Amino acid sequence: MKKRREIRKRARRMFPAALRSLTARTLLFALTLLAAGLFAKPWKWEWLRMDEAAGIAEDFLLKQGANLGNYTLLQVAEYREGGEWSAWENERSFALNPAVGYQFHYFHEGELDGWMVAVSPAGQIYRVRRDIPDDEPDQRLNRDDAFNLILQKLATDLALPAYQLVYESDTLISQPQRSDWIFRFTWPEDANLNQRLEVTLSGTILSNVSLQTTATTRSIFADSTRLLDPTLRVGDDTTHAKSPSFFSGKIHLPAQPLRSERSRLLIFVLIMFGVFQGLMHHRTPLALKAAGIAGGVFFALIVLQKALTFPQAAILIPYDADMHSFLARIALGAVVEALQVAIVIGLIVATGEAISRDLLPNVTTLTRVAPSQRGWIGSWVQAGRYALPLASVVLLGESLLARHAIPLGFSAQSLPIIASTLTSPFPSFALPTLSSIQVLWEEGLYRLWLLPLLLFWLRGPLTAMLLSALITTYFAGYNPVQWLSISAALHFCWALLSGWLAFRVGILSAILFHALVLGGYAGLALIWTGYGMTAGVILLSLLLILFFIIGIRGDRMTKE
Repeated sequence: MKKRREIRKRARRMFPAALRSLTARTLLFALTLLAAGLFAKPWKWEWLRMDEAAGIAEDFLLKQGANLGNYTLLQVAEYREGGEWSAWENERSFALNPAVGYQFHYFHEGELDGWMVAVSPAGQIYRVRRDIPDDEPDQRLNRDDAFNLILQKLATDLALPAYQLVYESDTLISQPQRSDWIFRFTWPEDANLNQRLEVTLSGTILSNVSLQTTATTRSIFADSTRLLDPTLRVGDDTTHAKSPSFFSGKIHLPAQPLRSERSRLLIFVLIMFGVFQGLMHHRTPLALKAAGIAGGVFFALIVLQKALTFPQAAILIPYDADMHSFLARIALGAVVEALQVAIVIGLIVATGEAISRDLLPNVTTLTRVAPSQRGWIGSWVQAGRYALPLASVVLLGESLLARHAIPLGFSAQSLPIIASTLTSPFPSFALPTLSSIQVLWEEGLYRLWLLPLLLFWLRGPLTAMLLSALITTYFAGYNPVQWLSISAALHFCWALLSGWLAFRVGILSAILFHALVLGGYAGLALIWTGYGMTAGVILLSLLLILFFIIGIRGDRMTKE
């Protein structure tokens, strides 16, 4: 009986200690990654590799009579705002309107002659463009011949269900030595109703195929007289009935908008205003040393990012440009951009340090993230104890939500990173570099600089956190009308959590929270692709190993 009582007492003592242990919380995060990786995969099949997609693009060009020996191939993975991320709800939309797709640029140096073909991870060509001179000769086709030829090419060259499409309109452009026909189609009611397929036939070549979003949702009821018929003529009655998109019975969440140039300018103005506030109202000198170090680190990160994702810049080369001079200008522009970012980051860190040291000494500054007696190991342990459980909950919730809808919040931030990583020739180096830039920029701007500045003005931590979260959501691209959307609500919630961590523990905890969720989801997504597994496994392994080492060391220090 005495032995049992002693065992129970020891268990009662060990259980709270185990809950506080950083090693145990790291294990919890590892189990969260495992659960999300196994049960939250957002598509039904493995993605095509880049070389497999390139083979599909080349087969299409050969059918168009293109001589591939005349071109230089440039290839990237692109992130498409508003594209379909999950194939569970609508496989056709995922194939024709993917969130991440492969773009192949066939460049003919010095000639206005080139191709751009985009292939989805499902193996479907979803966009085609050829820059072709107006005076290039080809056949002059009448409307009926052009219509039938387009149907044939859509079915054979692009593997589209051509005879199920709904005819909308057509336009003739008469060129000097050929005729260009533009036909517009919509989809039947069982597909995505707010998309229009626009196809251009230049002579006998498919020179443009694009999927466009219509201003108003229109649909054709499943009636044999209104489905696409090869005998349909321009003057036929094709009355369209309006049909709201929610009739499909599925919830479509709004995608995260991109930040506008006006927002970037406003951010810069606010940063400069904060600099003057720091100079005028704070006796603590600006942390120029910390600013210089942070600016140098960001300069190196931005240059490394541009070098690792150089194909994404090279894809912009005009068809008739000189490649070497254009690439030299891109490289020079990358260095100038890195220098600008480094200067802005220096201003952010300098003013943020000055304000934080006045208001919250030894808590939220970069140089003193925790009381001095803890040291750096103690600072990491304290930051990780709070960041890991919150990151586990947010990562699992967003992963499950993204499986049935689209990535939101932190996971939505990972989509451009995933596309850039797939483009890079060294994805294992590109992924941590891109993630670090995203995390350090946002946490430095919104938590290190903006949050203490608002606290200085308002003198209320809760008010400062709420206002900071609202400003973060606005500069992420959400205007007040969109604040009631699920996407904006999630963005606001994680901004609020990051602000709470910065106040409660320190800026390091907010950085770790952001890095764990963003890097965790990006790593999982690359593992899900099948061939990006190496980069994803390396990033997740580095995160877990780092926390396990620090956790074991911190737990020993706590016992001592």
